[in-house]
Amino acid sequence: MTVTFHRTVMSFRSTTSKNSQIISLWLELQASPLTRSCYQRDIDRLLAQLNDTARSVRVLTDLLSQNPEALVRGWSAQETER
Repeated sequence: MTVTFHRTVMSFRSTTSKNSQIISLWLELQASPLTRSCYQRDIDRLLAQLNDTARSVRVLTDLLSQNPEALVRGWSAQETER
């Protein structure tokens, strides 16, 4: 499961990079500089949030690959047992 998920995350990163290039090209075609600016700001925020999400999922995957019982017990239970 972990290997498959890591492949998915890597694929997501590649897709995100390609999408970013497509979005940049699309923004260049917009007539109004104000429109481009607003879209660029929103896209930058969206990409940052997607990267944060991917990072969080990666951390969760690593945690669960090392401690699968954390899914049932929770991380705080893991911390107190150590």
